[in-house]
Amino acid sequence: LVWGWYMHRLAMVEVAEPNPGHHALAALAGEVAALTLITQNVDDLHERAGSPHVLHLHGHIARFHCNECGAAYYLQPEDRVASLPPVCHLCNGYVRPSVVWFGEMLPDRVLTAAWRAAEQCDVFLVVGTSGIVYPAAQLPIVAHNHGAQVVEINTEPSMLSESVDYVLLGPSGQILPDVLAELGSRRS
Repeated sequence: LVWGWYMHRLAMVEVAEPNPGHHALAALAGEVAALTLITQNVDDLHERAGSPHVLHLHGHIARFHCNECGAAYYLQPEDRVASLPPVCHLCNGYVRPSVVWFGEMLPDRVLTAAWRAAEQCDVFLVVGTSGIVYPAAQLPIVAHNHGAQVVEINTEPSMLSESVDYVLLGPSGQILPDVLAELGSRRS
């Protein structure tokens, strides 16, 4: 049941297209000295839009590993249609998507890099999150405590809204291109 659900989600991700917000963030990366994109999403839409440095806090649905020994796997599309997950050729454990499940720790390397980026940034954009999933929800606070301006872009106020410097309400696919255009006009 779980394997089938994830393979259905992966099929949906593979046909999804990046929206104007994804493209705006990718364009922004070319306009600033450094941009680290930290996402809780498990898809590759940021990469497909052209963002060069993406940290996936909750993993990546199109990557796979053994649940027992951790061996990495590449699965061909035909390997994903079975009703049961493949079995690891090293230890006979089940192969699963490399996403963080409830109760699991975030990948240490990714979390450390995200924390470092939050500590070192000048501006921290919080886009499309409820602000209730930790430790991700702590990153804007870390950035703010280290002197960054924190801007929230969301369709409605979140748990973080009262602790950020600016709140822009609306769809990220509309607001992010507008922000990028405004930055471009100020540079001209």
